[in-house]
Amino acid sequence: MRCCNLLLPLMLVACAPEPAVPSAPAFNGLSSRYSCSDGRMIEVLYGAEVAVVTINGEPIQMKLAPSADGARYSGGGWQWWGKGERDGLLSSLMIGEKVASAPGISCHAS
Repeated sequence: MRCCNLLLPLMLVACAPEPAVPSAPAFNGLSSRYSCSDGRMIEVLYGAEVAVVTINGEPIQMKLAPSADGARYSGGGWQWWGKGERDGLLSSLMIGEKVASAPGISCHAS
């Protein structure tokens, strides 16, 4: 019986749940609101490799994507292409697209 008493604490430690690993991306604190040419307002929260773009009240996490000019992010069927600190272009992505073929809508920081 004595060996069981010694093993019980070890078994409990082994069965304890692992600590949760934070899944939220690290954001650098940059957040901007934009007024778009179609009348909608969007908000963009920038991280090192990601951005969360809130479109029509829905936050969409996008990953940094290669671009020759500006900072381009894509995910959730959308593309956000920031041009400088005040302008950007929001476009929908067609299934299978890596770069939007749709012209998109222009947005300006408000």
